[in-house]
Amino acid sequence: MTWRQMIWGGYALLLIVSTHLPPSRTIPLPGHVLDKVAHFLCYTLLSLLFYWAWRGARAIPSPLMAAGWLAWVAIDEWTQSWVDRSPDFNDWLADACGLLFGWGLYQLTAAKTRP
Repeated sequence: MTWRQMIWGGYALLLIVSTHLPPSRTIPLPGHVLDKVAHFLCYTLLSLLFYWAWRGARAIPSPLMAAGWLAWVAIDEWTQSWVDRSPDFNDWLADACGLLFGWGLYQLTAAKTRP
């Protein structure tokens, strides 16, 4: 495992833990919109770090990768009910959009840097 992959793994673990803390142990964000922006940005970074850590990941077919990411965020939202949090479709949507946005950003930058 490379140091880049360890950074991605650490960030992924941080997201998993932070999304599964009981509400009493989290910092509430003011407003519904700011919460969705935070979801979007956190998962954009997760996606960017993934492609940075596993540079050959762009060889994985896009539909397969998208399905994996969408399953990840669906499971993340669903399992939050186990810790007295409520799953939210809009959170899932913000997470999914962030992951796919990060993938798109990576594809754009990787295309410009390829020989």
